[in-house]
Amino acid sequence: PPPFAGAPALYLGTLGTDTASATPFDQPTALVVTAATESSVTLEWRAPDMGVLPSGYRLRYLDVTANQVLVVDDIPHRGSFSRVQSYTVGAMKNGFRYEFQVFARAGTGQYGINENPPLVVTPIAPPDNLAVTTVSATSVFVKWDPPIPSPGGISPLNYEVHYQNLDVTGSPSVPSAPIPFGLSAAEVPGLVSGALFSLCLFARAPTGVLVPALGFC
Repeated sequence: PPPFAGAPALYLGTLGTDTASATPFDQPTALVVTAATESSVTLEWRAPDMGVLPSGYRLRYLDVTANQVLVVDDIPHRGSFSRVQSYTVGAMKNGFRYEFQVFARAGTGQYGINENPPLVVTPIAPPDNLAVTTVSATSVFVKWDPPIPSPGGISPLNYEVHYQNLDVTGSPSVPSAPIPFGLSAAEVPGLVSGALFSLCLFARAPTGVLVPALGFC
């Protein structure tokens, strides 16, 4: 009790504390490819549903082949919560794989987290598993697995098998006749009996660009 009536009581001790982490704005969702060309990909995503409205976005993408991370900052936010946002990424390479993630930016300039898995994109999906099936004196038959369609992926116009005589130093790589897209096997004629050859399968983009797909290109 206090020493005399009306004197204030004192409490001497330690105040308990607790902490919690919080993100003032939610993360964007539903990242998809809506269009693709030989050198660009258009992405769309949905703005956060709640929290503080983002002031902009950061697009982070990985060139899987080169293992190079590229970042686009200051993509402006448009509209209100849950609105669809869009951005086109240029200077991409045909047939190569990219992984995309998008992050919301607060008014302070800080970026939030994004726990969604990256979106994997191949602008022109390459075929897979090139293999020789039959060998004759002056030709070989090859087969491959056709490309698996991916969101925004573009189908090649056709294929070419390039072959090179490794027994002749400086021998050029010789293309076969165009092989229509939709086929997954072809004969490569005109080879020299007994010689060692390397084979490479190319996919031709709609622009005419040849994309190395399989083999010793």
